[in-house]
Amino acid sequence: MQTSLESVTSRMPAMGATGVHFVGQYRVNKGEWPLPEPDRPYWFHAVVEVDQATSRALGDAAATTPDLLPPLHPDLHQYVPQECTFVTVPESDANRILDTENADLDGGSERFTVDELALSTDCDLVVMVGTGHYS
Repeated sequence: MQTSLESVTSRMPAMGATGVHFVGQYRVNKGEWPLPEPDRPYWFHAVVEVDQATSRALGDAAATTPDLLPPLHPDLHQYVPQECTFVTVPESDANRILDTENADLDGGSERFTVDELALSTDCDLVVMVGTGHYS
């Protein structure tokens, strides 16, 4: 479990994160994984407290009320208050709004995308899962 705001804003530069809890699987040193790097993505699950500007921008793109939230790592469930209501933001809109295309990662050899995102405007909270790739 990590709480580094920089880990979120480096992947999603337009995310106005004010607090974060995340879990991910990362490469430690180049060449340590048994598969070649382009074939081995990493996963990133996060619960992010966001500023009102981010909440509004994502809320304007919201599509539907989800049946289920994105599939978060079990350690993160405690950071999602029961009283929050959520809407889903389509993957393409989430990536555009959060500016993942301009992520500042690993000297330009890493790419990150938001795969699923749910937003609670009443709690200013984002629940999201993403995937990163090294090239």
